[in-house]
Amino acid sequence: MKLSRMIKWIGDIDQKNFDRVLGRIMDLIEEAPKEPIGLFLFSNGGETDVGFSFYDNMKILKPKLITIGTGTVRSIAPLILASGKVRLLMPNTTLFFHDFYVMDISAESTLGPKRLITFGKELNAGMKNYCNILSERSGGLLSPSKMKRFMTNETSISANEAVKLGLADAVADTNMFKLK
Repeated sequence: MKLSRMIKWIGDIDQKNFDRVLGRIMDLIEEAPKEPIGLFLFSNGGETDVGFSFYDNMKILKPKLITIGTGTVRSIAPLILASGKVRLLMPNTTLFFHDFYVMDISAESTLGPKRLITFGKELNAGMKNYCNILSERSGGLLSPSKMKRFMTNETSISANEAVKLGLADAVADTNMFKLK
């Protein structure tokens, strides 16, 4: 794979990184649509709607995306990893799952009982969707209910465990990367 076709997503799953990474992927698709694109991912997570949007965009654009998890892939970041046609993990990578929650509610927000109930329903729907997608991408090795238990129990898994569960295709080794 050419170094010029490698992208880094290091840090938060947020709008700024989404715009940068998606823009670069679109440029690379336009330059050479049949050539693979590598995406290195090292993230503690971030905004769930951004993660879902990236996953959906990859389904529409259909790049030959190889996602490579390195370091920590937490929270919504495993969904970014799942967007790759090939999903690799570096040997010391850890995936971490937890329930969805609201990180920041500004002081200006008014949250009455109805809004809190709506918030809860939105969080539950997002978690269900997340579990279904990761179950599907595991090839059925990981059921949505087991994925939900991983989230509820705040589960951390190694690269090798992720491969056994179908959340990644392989643990990468240095021979896999023929960088030009």
